[in-house]
Order: sequence, then C-alpha cells, then structure tokens
Amino acid sequence: MIAPQTSSYRQALAAPHNAYSRVELWKSGLPQIEFSQGDPFNAADWHRPVFFTGSIRATLTSRVARTLTMNVPEWLYPYEDTDLLDPFGSHLRCFRGIRYGDGSVDEFAIFSGPIKRVTIQQGGVAQVTAADLANEVVLAGFTGASQSDAGANVVAEFERLVLGGYPAATFGASDSFPNDVPALSYDTDRGAALDALAKASGAFWYPLADGRFVIRRIPWTAPLTMQPLRMGSGDEPELAMPGTVTSAWPDRGNDGVANRLVISVERPDGSEPVFAVVEDTDPTSKTWIGGPYGVKTVTVRLTSADNAATALSAAKAAFARAKARTEAWRINCTPDASIELGDAIGLYWRGRFKIQLVASYTLPLEASGGMSIDGRDLVDAGVDSAP
Repeated sequence: MIAPQTSSYRQALAAPHNAYSRVELWKSGLPQIEFSQGDPFNAADWHRPVFFTGSIRATLTSRVARTLTMNVPEWLYPYEDTDLLDPFGSHLRCFRGIRYGDGSVDEFAIFSGPIKRVTIQQGGVAQVTAADLANEVVLAGFTGASQSDAGANVVAEFERLVLGGYPAATFGASDSFPNDVPALSYDTDRGAALDALAKASGAFWYPLADGRFVIRRIPWTAPLTMQPLRMGSGDEPELAMPGTVTSAWPDRGNDGVANRLVISVERPDGSEPVFAVVEDTDPTSKTWIGGPYGVKTVTVRLTSADNAATALSAAKAAFARAKARTEAWRINCTPDASIELGDAIGLYWRGRFKIQLVASYTLPLEASGGMSIDGRDLVDAGVDSAP
C-alpha cells in the first residue's frame, strides 16, 4: 500500500472528490510533454491540453506485471522518427490523485515504462500501448550460458540479474529470504533466469507502479504481516473506506488446483533427469491427497535446476501456487491509486467479511471510471515431500 500524503485521503475517496490523472512523456531522461485530466488548464504550464482515455492492467506474476493502453488524438501519431510518441526510446510515467479544496494533493504513480506500439484507430484516435520496465530486463537477455551465484543472498542475486539487463534500474523494498541462492543454470533468456530464481524462492519478481523492482514472497502463501485495507459498500460505519465498493462477487472452483506436483528437471549434459514430488499431506486441508477431493497431479518441467535439492525447493514453491486458489473475489470500487499488487484487503459485503490479496487490477487512466480488483484467498503453503 502506498501511503497517502494526507490523513483524509481514504475518507475523500468515499465522497464526491476532484480526481485527476496526468501522463508524462520522457526521452533520454528528460520530460517532453504532459497530458492532464481533471485539473484546470494553465496555458503558462509546460503541458498541453490533450484528451486521453485508457487503462492500466496489473497482474501479480513474474516478468511484465503492468501494461498500459492509452488513446490520444490522431495528430500525435509518430509519423517521423523525431515525433514524441515514436516507440524507440519514448517512456511514459502516469499518475493519479485527488486535489483537495485547499489546493493540496494526494498523488500516486500508477505506471512507468516504454512505449511499445502506436496504432491509428477509427474516429481520429491513436492508440498507444506500453509495458513496464520488466520488459526491458527480459529483452536484454544474456550473451551466453551462465550460472547463478550459488550461496549468495537471494535479493542480491535478483538485483544483479536485473541490473545486468537494465543498468538504470532502481529497487524498492524486497522481502528477505531464509534460503541462499541455489545452483541454477542460466541460458540466454534473462527473464527465465529471474523466473527460476523466483520459483526456487517461492516468490514473484516485478516492478512496482513507479518502476522500482522488487522480489517478494507469493503473498497468498505467506503469513499476513500488513493491516488489511478495509473496504465496503457503505453500510459499515467503522470502515476506513465506507462506500467505495460498488459491487463484489466470489468465484469458488477447483480448476487448476492440484494436491500433487511433480517437477522434472532435464539435465544440460543429457544425463538422467532429476525428479521431485510434493503432496498435500495435511488431513485438515480441503485438498488433502487422502480426502474426498481425490488426487489431482500437475507436472512441471524445468531446465535450470542442477540438483535434487534445488528441484525440491522449486517444487515446493510451485506447489504453493498450484494448491492456493480456493475463493477469489472480483471487487468493483472507486479508483484507489494507492493500492499495490499483493496488498491485503478486508472486504465487507452483504454481511460477510473476507480477506483478499490483490492478485490483479484494472485502473482507469482517465480521471473518471471505476476500478476492478481480482483477489485471492490467504492459504497456508505448507507442503511435504512424497516418500
């Protein structure tokens, strides 16, 4: 959760308020133009009055976590290499906030990343798409096969891999990990190397909304350490954010939920593959392998682990995700730019209270519109290796 500047921010969201959005376009580290919505236009400022609509989709997963789609006037299409939106070195920084009556603001970064494509649409509109900075790391790759810094700190290895692909990277507050970096084989795919490190650590790696990189434990498989942000429909007066939820509904299913996971590691030298198996052996679990759910097996193939211990560690981390989904809630609410992926939400809806971890969300880029959040249950990640 990104801390607001003022203590009245949560209450302001639940009441009529002056929301605004702005988009900055940068080249070579310098601001070029700003698009604004929801603020009075001042001709003396360096920004120009340009309409824009669109959204940001954020998903808690490794690699690219955020994508942006923005519609702007057709005259901004980059016909020339020197035009502002040319997708070779143009970078967008997006913000959303509230302006109070005294002129003070609460503003939050909601996206940072390079433009990938610009396409002219019907109706005098050009559509801009952009991806977050993880895309820069993934595309950088390696020049050849390499090895992990076995025994090093997980966060240090993560930062080494990111900086090797994107030297301008900055870092936020990552989680700490009790395990050291295992022996991993990296090929030319830097994204796969970071994925392997994250899997072996039971984590996700991704950039925050402001572009800083983090590696954090899978939130729904780790103990809850934050105070949930309480949200509701308006009939819960004790909430910090009453009246911000417009609708909510749950989804309970077993698609993709496994209680046995097998990891097969293909050895680079062509020798016998390494296997690791983990199972849900907790009789109190709804997915207990000896219970009424039956046996549901998923097999994952890896190429990066060098030994059985690393394969087992990766299997346990992957299994925590495979068995985690029990009930997921979709929440439609007033846009709240302070919410980050992995945040805990305490949802009050129709007399029920549910803790949900933010797994993904869609946030409108323009000042109007609503926000949708996809949650995940907090689930115990405890697993055992099969005999």
